[in-house]
Amino acid sequence: MMRNYIRWTFPLCMLVLFFLLIQPGVTFAHSALLESYPSKNSHTDQSPSQIRLKFNERLEKGLYYIHLYDGKGKSVTEQETKMSHDQREISLALPKLKDGSYTVSYRVISADGHPITEAYLLSVGNVGDQYDSYRYIDSTKHAGPLLAVFKVFYYLSFLALCGFVWWKYLYPIRYKESLDHFHKWLKYTRRTYLAFLILIGFIQFSSVLEEFGNEALLAFFQTAFGLAWSVSFIFMILASFLLGKNKGFDFTFAFFLLVTEGISGHAITFEPSWLTVIFDIIHLGAASIWVGGLLYLLFWGKEFGKERAAYLQQLSKHAFWSIIALVITGLIMTYIFIPTPSFLLHTNWGILILAKSVLVLLVIFVAANIRKGMSSREETKLNSWLKWDYQILTVIIFLVAVLTDASPIPSNDPLIWRERQSMAMDMEITPNNPGVNNTFNISVTTQKGKSVKEIEMQLIHRGDQNIAPISVPLKHLAQSQTDLDRFSYTSVGPFLSIPGTWNVEVKVMDQDDNWTVFNKEMTIYPVKKNN
Repeated sequence: MMRNYIRWTFPLCMLVLFFLLIQPGVTFAHSALLESYPSKNSHTDQSPSQIRLKFNERLEKGLYYIHLYDGKGKSVTEQETKMSHDQREISLALPKLKDGSYTVSYRVISADGHPITEAYLLSVGNVGDQYDSYRYIDSTKHAGPLLAVFKVFYYLSFLALCGFVWWKYLYPIRYKESLDHFHKWLKYTRRTYLAFLILIGFIQFSSVLEEFGNEALLAFFQTAFGLAWSVSFIFMILASFLLGKNKGFDFTFAFFLLVTEGISGHAITFEPSWLTVIFDIIHLGAASIWVGGLLYLLFWGKEFGKERAAYLQQLSKHAFWSIIALVITGLIMTYIFIPTPSFLLHTNWGILILAKSVLVLLVIFVAANIRKGMSSREETKLNSWLKWDYQILTVIIFLVAVLTDASPIPSNDPLIWRERQSMAMDMEITPNNPGVNNTFNISVTTQKGKSVKEIEMQLIHRGDQNIAPISVPLKHLAQSQTDLDRFSYTSVGPFLSIPGTWNVEVKVMDQDDNWTVFNKEMTIYPVKKNN
């Protein structure tokens, strides 16, 4: 039956793998920069005393830094980067900076173990052609689809391994032939999980090592992910000798695997973290009972007749309560993770959650037909519906593997807007988050020989008509000596006061009193703020 299961599910696995690999980009959960001082890609007349970066969630200790480089690529200070007590802010004290352009580069590790790297520009004093120094740089690194593929097999073996432990004692196999078969597949499952545990740990550690060098060797194992991975690895080594031989060890082993998985996922990044982690552990435990129970059925061949039928009764009962627990914990975590249900349509995470919800409804429908088949004792129909259950289970696990890393909240990317009418207008808004100091940089290129007489900028909120248009005061920067037809302006402030859909309007009057109007609509999503 195990071979049949593989034959049924292999085409579905390949289909989902293909879907993962062709995705142009998957948004992975990690910390987001909420606010920076001085603002990203901004100009300041005076030398700042420090660089301060504030994030929307807790960072890991030990693995972080801010570097500042001058125009020649030389580091301007040897000061150590400091972290705030709440682990959500890092800062670097600066010496007095000379006039010029600088590159700020920072690296941190989010609470869920993902390395975050980014660089942006800063200009101080008289720089000359200042707008050129504002060109946006984003070197933020994201996890690739290959890691998501590995996690598919990681979670399949993880849930199967925990499930086999529960069911070994919930409903023991009494026939030696089937018991030997079970222990053989328990060994295969354990080895598969250990292999993917090592592989994913190696990938995570390599990415941290690449960002931080040899100093990351010990610090990595002090992070939540590093500690959880180490505990899981130790238990897996012990399991090589003890699993299946001692009831106390078996239950302790399965329990700690669930706990380590719960504290190493991105559930720990949401507040209250203790509550989200508990719900995540319950969710994983319920899933392991359902997954393990279905796979455990494969060791009860048709030749066992009444014993197999009795086990199906137990599986049906436990699977029902597992699905109930999965639905309840899933709804609670979704409520905690996203500020509004509409976000389900704006992220890969939301779309996958909706797809998973449809599949859960199919599971309930299939389960009803399995119970009907058990009551009528129609073996052919019963086996047909069981095949459907196995295939849906496999697809759900594939979706879950991606969901563990996909971000529930849409990201606010910097606005890069270029439009040409009778004159050309370039605008950049960074970091483009609500309620924080954003930097607005505008460059207007006129027809040769013409100048800008007046410029106005307004932000108009489309969601609430009671909010009057917000005027953004623009500061005229020094004229470029190489391009006299280009005029640059800047502003810094919390003008994008709330999330929602905003219309950005820029009106430019030339020397002949002719107005040119530029309009751009954009959506600003709420940023997760853990207090």
